[in-house]
Amino acid sequence: MLSALWLVKVLYNFYYYELDARDRIFLIICFIWVASDAVLNYANRSKDTSKDQSSFWILVVTDYSAAFAGVYIALMQGAGNILWGNPYLNYLGLTFVILGLTIRWVAIYTLKRQFTVNVVIIQNHQLVNAGIYNYVRHPAYLGSLLSFLGLALYFGNWISFVVIFFPTLFAILNRIAVEEKVLINHFGREYIDYAKKTKRLIPNIY
Repeated sequence: MLSALWLVKVLYNFYYYELDARDRIFLIICFIWVASDAVLNYANRSKDTSKDQSSFWILVVTDYSAAFAGVYIALMQGAGNILWGNPYLNYLGLTFVILGLTIRWVAIYTLKRQFTVNVVIIQNHQLVNAGIYNYVRHPAYLGSLLSFLGLALYFGNWISFVVIFFPTLFAILNRIAVEEKVLINHFGREYIDYAKKTKRLIPNIY
């Protein structure tokens, strides 16, 4: 109920231009983010869920729950506010959201028809290791993490940051573990050799 009332208030303020330009840009980008994910989740879900181990739903529920909880905590404007450089955190957060979405969309475009929101091996599945996948094995998840990091930073609140970023990180790491097990079982030595040459999320680090 409180979340619904908050959303009505935000839309009201947005309509009457009571938000500054930076906040309006941020809301528009977040709308594009949510809308694009909704389309992807609907259009790219496989009926075969035998290998997914519910990792898709864990990721979705965790992401949206963490985001709503973190935003609500930040808007309470109570304990946890980061007092230093808030305007700079806003711009840094906005930059991370845009960068993360860009990386995610490039990764999805590179996979083309092989992209699915749940873990599955499709017919004639091939290992993609070119383009952005030449640098990290899971660039789409890297993009998601950067976007959630940006969301967490934008609100300038330590409690909100913890609530938004860390549950999302754990859900993505769980998803990567599930996905890599399936890929190793399917591709065998080909994927193991690929994994030796590339990191999961951060080039040359992890």
